[in-house]
Amino acid sequence: MVTLLKSEAIFDVATQSTFAGAIAISGQKISAVYRTPVDEAQFDVVRDFGAQMIVPGFVDAHQHTYVISLVQAGALTPIDYGTMPEVLAQVAKVPEFAGWKIPMGYYASEFDLAGTPTAADIDAIEADIPVMLVAGDVHSIWLNSKALAKIHVTEKDLAVAGGEIFRDATGALTGFFTEGIATHVLNQVLATLVASMPENYLSYFRELNQQGVTSVGVLAVSGRADQDLINEDLFKTIENDMTVRAALFPGMRQDETRLQHLLAEFENSDRVQIAGTKQFYDGVTSTQTAYMVDDYFPGSGEKGAPMLPDETLHALIKRSNALDLPIRVHAIGDRAIRETLMAFEAAEAAFPMSPGKRNVIEHLEVFNPADLPRLTHSRAILSVQPSHALISYEGLWKEVGEARLPWMFTFRKFIDHGATLAFGTDAPVVIGQTPIQTIFQAVTRRTLANEAGVGLGFDEAVTIGEAITAHTLHAAQANQQTNVGQIAPGYFADLAILSQNLLTTPPDQLLTVETVATVFDGQFVWEK
Repeated sequence: MVTLLKSEAIFDVATQSTFAGAIAISGQKISAVYRTPVDEAQFDVVRDFGAQMIVPGFVDAHQHTYVISLVQAGALTPIDYGTMPEVLAQVAKVPEFAGWKIPMGYYASEFDLAGTPTAADIDAIEADIPVMLVAGDVHSIWLNSKALAKIHVTEKDLAVAGGEIFRDATGALTGFFTEGIATHVLNQVLATLVASMPENYLSYFRELNQQGVTSVGVLAVSGRADQDLINEDLFKTIENDMTVRAALFPGMRQDETRLQHLLAEFENSDRVQIAGTKQFYDGVTSTQTAYMVDDYFPGSGEKGAPMLPDETLHALIKRSNALDLPIRVHAIGDRAIRETLMAFEAAEAAFPMSPGKRNVIEHLEVFNPADLPRLTHSRAILSVQPSHALISYEGLWKEVGEARLPWMFTFRKFIDHGATLAFGTDAPVVIGQTPIQTIFQAVTRRTLANEAGVGLGFDEAVTIGEAITAHTLHAAQANQQTNVGQIAPGYFADLAILSQNLLTTPPDQLLTVETVATVFDGQFVWEK
């Protein structure tokens, strides 16, 4: 069967403009794109969407599917960030799930504490049920005493996973964990909670279809912990029923046993592929584990630190490229970004990868202007999350200092210096974030409240066309997917139909645009 989809506004990523025309779909793929009238009698099905816009299916370049699917299943409960009393007040109302309370969304940087929060703080409002709070950025966890009694961590676990276990003066656990060891504990708890993960994943993918999403990048939660939460076997189990494509990026470790097993045993397909690897150069600004060039605050002596020694991380980047695997590196602090860009240049020179494959740097939240030329020298794709610029933006100065604020989330400068930007959500760092919301935030730099003057870095806004391209073609490139992301013959027929033309919609009205239908693999998988 050959289907023809007509529209007055079909998006062309090459020109970042729309044209009136039609798209022919044969089987799974686009067979032709017409910019002039075509004889409709030759098609089995013809659908005319009029002024509604057709764009490539949206691609989420960065998410953690396992954790966000547990949020969707009710195992984790989203809460708002705020002061410690405000967070704990919400914890008291969190429903119990399988014997636990697991709220998600706090940021310790909002607590104004001399140290870190403790189990006793949670015990004061919930002592009878195990509670594990998960940070909004998933880089720290905070447990009460009941929860501490149910987990098991050793110094050997810490040596493997990295991060920090916080202890009091007597050596007892305080209940606070960061980075890799936090992931280790998180997995211990989550692995016991939900019996039917396959259906949770498929249900979550159907929700993504309602947003026009047809492809996701699934990235390791840790580069060192024993479980990176990729769950590649689960993807193979549900592959034939999936309504999105998934590009998986497991952790790139010094011990390559698991990676070599994946490369030998995992058969890439149209829907699921091992697309590369993932590593973490640093942590996050909220716990001041992001790796900086200068002290966080003058005279503090605190600059953060790399997750592994610089030379080890550089070697892992080279090794991944030597295997012809692009690597995606989490780098938030300006020193981490600099080291990653330099490592990419060296790896690309020593081990050129197959055509089309490119390394990807994730987040780039605190940038140093001295490194702008490196964006040109490196072929790296910059994977960024516009929503992150608006999370707790009012308090960013408390995390990194006032002087760094003008160089945070500098998307406009990145593009003006020739960089390729790819958009994603980093879900569950944001929950329920739609591509339209992401485009709106990138274009206006406003919060979703959509109030004039309320946001961050308004001069770093991008155009609507740049934002659509970043959430389609460039996100597909970050995921190393060469057959999605644009509307062209030979590409998979993964499409989103929108209620109106984004390019002619005033920026402050973008949030009124809706997804009205989604096509995946040549089939309508959702219609409003």
